[in-house]
Amino acid sequence: MLHAPAYWDFLTASASAASARPRRLDGWRLAYLVEGGPVDVFGVRELPDGRRSRRRFVARCPVFSAVPPPALTGEWQLYAVPLPGGRLRELHEPGFPWWAALAPALDRALQAMSGRTRPAHPPRDSVPLWPGPLAAGRSALCVRRPLWLWARGGFRVNGGDVVTARRDAVLLTAGDWIGAEDDCVLALRTTEEVLRAGGLTDVVGGHLTRLAWAAMAEARADDERLLAALAERRRAHRSALAATAHRALGELGLGARTGPVDRTGGGPRGPVVRSGEPRDLAGRAGGEPQDLMGRAGGEPHDVLRAVTGWGR
Repeated sequence: MLHAPAYWDFLTASASAASARPRRLDGWRLAYLVEGGPVDVFGVRELPDGRRSRRRFVARCPVFSAVPPPALTGEWQLYAVPLPGGRLRELHEPGFPWWAALAPALDRALQAMSGRTRPAHPPRDSVPLWPGPLAAGRSALCVRRPLWLWARGGFRVNGGDVVTARRDAVLLTAGDWIGAEDDCVLALRTTEEVLRAGGLTDVVGGHLTRLAWAAMAEARADDERLLAALAERRRAHRSALAATAHRALGELGLGARTGPVDRTGGGPRGPVVRSGEPRDLAGRAGGEPQDLMGRAGGEPHDVLRAVTGWGR
């Protein structure tokens, strides 16, 4: 059985009663404490009328961790959903210096949130991540605990897109690495140092906001792939139906029309059937030729109804 760490009693003394119901993560709380079992965090799109249209898994936070609220998410909100046995407590700001107790609990949640998108292996020549200069072409690996990085110069995180110098800190958890594109100068802080400096909302909450945006981007990419697959399926279905119709016409002795096509939208000027074919296959009761082919370039208009008399 996993025993509560020493800092946990200090945090729960200033928290609300434990609850197993899902909670929306918002900035009105200092953090959300996880106890009894893990908690899943989802990105949920909320429509203006209050309905929730999409849900995207973000991370599974372990027991005795603290989930920070995002700074700003817009239409995408983050929800914490306890699994069976899991419970959440809303942590209000304690009356004592709380950062030393909250930092390790936050680190447990941040480590879990960052692990699912990390590539498998860092470069073999990576050096341990330390503050100071990092030459272009070199890589550095975060090996112990989550660290917040400010850098001067361009670099890549886990082989991703180039990150240039900016005010926002970049979270590196154990197993993450950076590759320097330029000669960089690195500045690192622990989560406790960030909390002491009052960076819970700007730094930690900003990271949660970027996680919500990443969930939104993944959901949109999934939608685009689904729509493309449906369009391809419809195209293949139409192609197969047309091929089947042409084969059916061939079996019945009905080929392509021989008369000229009226491009203005009228019917064919000549007979539909070929010379020598039986009239009863294509003629109406009054002897008028039936339009088995469509009005555009000899393609079938409704072959199933024309040949068999069946509706679709």
